[in-house]
Amino acid sequence: MTKLFIVAALALLATPALADPSPTLQVSFKVDGGKDQRHYTVKLVDKACGSVSQKTVTPVQAVRDEIKVCAHTENGAVRLQIEWQLHDKDRDIENKSEMVIARGATQELDGGTAKLTVALI
Repeated sequence: MTKLFIVAALALLATPALADPSPTLQVSFKVDGGKDQRHYTVKLVDKACGSVSQKTVTPVQAVRDEIKVCAHTENGAVRLQIEWQLHDKDRDIENKSEMVIARGATQELDGGTAKLTVALI
């Protein structure tokens, strides 16, 4: 009886959890501004928010990206709330979107003169 209990306890400890094996969500962004592309990654847990911002100044122009994202898991898929801003010499793009996306999928947000590709890794 004691051996059976020990074997059962070891089996429970050695088995992976029934929940998602990776509670960390990795969200990848690609900003396609026409002439150039910029890539960013944010790691989140469920019901959390993160952000990334970058300002690049060259003699020709200044470019600033700001991306805020919040994640909520729902039935195996992930709901992302995204606020995206792109500012450069001749354009200002602001986009607020909400999407449901599965791991391994990508979606594209069209800002007119620039696009934001979102991937859940």
